[in-house]
Amino acid sequence: TLNSLKECARKNDIGIILVNQMSRDIEKINREPVMADFAGSTNVEATADWALMMWPDQNNKGEVLFKIGKNRYGIIEQCDKCINFDGRYQKFSESFRPVSFSSNKKETFYK
Repeated sequence: TLNSLKECARKNDIGIILVNQMSRDIEKINREPVMADFAGSTNVEATADWALMMWPDQNNKGEVLFKIGKNRYGIIEQCDKCINFDGRYQKFSESFRPVSFSSNKKETFYK
């Protein structure tokens, strides 16, 4: 479970990266993801200290947008950059195209 992975990370003073699938609904309605879009989101929302969300840019094929969806100990801010994705090699690379989000917000959460 997520709680046992988190306890293992704390006990051994290590970081653990967990990859979790997003709901397919975001592709259908073409919007930015939110924490509730994670599959099994209740457990992910409650347990994760940090969540990076990535989704395909519907307007620019081959580009991926990303934002920090959760940062338990700091600021949540949308990134104004995108990254390129080459599916042939499963490779991400830097993109220099600036991105304008519909809701460019900055929130601070300390829990």
